[in-house]
Amino acid sequence: MALRYIIGTASTGSLTGVGPNTTLGQAGPVIETRLVQPGQMICLLSVEPETASITAAPRWQVSDDNSTWKQLTDPTGDLGSGWGTGTTGDDAAVERAIPCPLAAWGSRWVRPAIQVGGATGGTADLYSFTLKYRAADFPNGQF
Repeated sequence: MALRYIIGTASTGSLTGVGPNTTLGQAGPVIETRLVQPGQMICLLSVEPETASITAAPRWQVSDDNSTWKQLTDPTGDLGSGWGTGTTGDDAAVERAIPCPLAAWGSRWVRPAIQVGGATGGTADLYSFTLKYRAADFPNGQF
């Protein structure tokens, strides 16, 4: 069994119009869990919050139909309640490697997301997702 290291799809954008207590998931890359070795995926997430009092926290979402998404509960609390808080003026980007919880492999699809709090996002509130994972070298991605 050979493992392949893959840098997956990346996506970038702004949090324009994303209100407090809203999770932005549709902007993140989506991957079918059967193509990834369990426990071998991270999301490189960069958030640059500029709007005063806006907060951003990483999340993972799962789906069985790639249409209806549910927030994955993080029993360890590692995802935190918020990192990246905007202040007036130019703020530095917050960059983290966020491991995908093993529970994600109980669903067919998984994607990273951002939980916004505190204020509605503006055009200067930027984000970037990149998935990195190890895929098994099996026919048709079957384990």
